[in-house]
Amino acid sequence: MIHKKLIAGVALGAAALSSPAVLAGALTGNVGVVSTYMFRGVDQNTNDTAVQGGVDYAVGNGAYVGSWASNMSAGNELDIYGGYTGTFGSFTYDVGGIYYFYSEENDPSAAGVAANDFNTIELYVGGGYGPVSAKAYFTNDLAGSDESALYLTASATLAFNDTLSLVPALGFYSGDGAKKTFGDEYADYNISLVKALKDDTSVSFGLVGTDREKDDPKVVLGLKKSFKL
Repeated sequence: MIHKKLIAGVALGAAALSSPAVLAGALTGNVGVVSTYMFRGVDQNTNDTAVQGGVDYAVGNGAYVGSWASNMSAGNELDIYGGYTGTFGSFTYDVGGIYYFYSEENDPSAAGVAANDFNTIELYVGGGYGPVSAKAYFTNDLAGSDESALYLTASATLAFNDTLSLVPALGFYSGDGAKKTFGDEYADYNISLVKALKDDTSVSFGLVGTDREKDDPKVVLGLKKSFKL
């Protein structure tokens, strides 16, 4: 679960904070592999390799739609999203919504919900100025909990040169939905080093974790290729 414009769980730029290209009629794709799929600090793939990819289409005038998919420890995830992005002077903004769909092979029994109830709809609003970005995600029913949740995240892209960047990110999950699904509200972090290679390919090395006692920090390696369609 996440708006993944780059390698999920490794913040190749939020990854979760950036938006699709806004050139009208632009159709782009991406495919990648990560050592494990981390979503908001929590391992979705039990330390197993995940193959991920997506397609984005810029409708025009800032509007966009897209989809993204990944395998998980049980079953698969498909995200479908759309929104609007633009600028106001030096400030960028992004508003939209995401639908997270999980295949029936997923077993959310630990969360106490049925597989067909695990799907989630989120609305988001974000902004950025220079290298700093922030975004808020809200749902009124997190993973079948029948409770609302708010996820806030902020990141910075600190460029050492044209091809190497450090991307630290912090997040916080709050609300009754987070308490019911994860046991409590929690904070997460992601510190990634991203190296851009030739032909729109990038590699990443990240440290991802939360402040929950049950979660150990994990090193996540990633490789991603972007392309035009």
